[in-house]
Amino acid sequence: MKIRLIIILILAFMMSGCAGFTQIDQSRINAPENNASPIYGQWTVSEELQQENTSVNNVEFTKNQINIGDSKLDNPTYQLRKVNVDDYLFRRGIYHLRPRFSTLEKVEVITILDDDQFFAEAFMLSNTSSMLIIQDQTYILKKQPNQ
Repeated sequence: MKIRLIIILILAFMMSGCAGFTQIDQSRINAPENNASPIYGQWTVSEELQQENTSVNNVEFTKNQINIGDSKLDNPTYQLRKVNVDDYLFRRGIYHLRPRFSTLEKVEVITILDDDQFFAEAFMLSNTSSMLIIQDQTYILKKQPNQ
């Protein structure tokens, strides 16, 4: 009799463990805000790698806007990831640039989206240097000091 009572109590305890569980409200889960992205700030084009002589000399990245030369992009979305340099350059079809980055193994790549559509990628070489790829144009950028 005691054994039956103990088994019933254990089963009742195990079954009641999930009774108070409530569903998690998915609308309350948000991605964290990144207010200090390494790409934010003013950049100067130090080199064009395709030599197509575009009119881009300065690039500015903020949370709400990107200014590239005379063009402006409102409300961009930034996605940050860390990638292997060889894999990234090979995938982008610019592996011939590998000798320029021989000391790098992994880098941060920031994908820039416009209305959830791919717009550009920034390949962070250091805190003050990056490679910006927009369509078939590739630029080496140098970060300007904060004013």
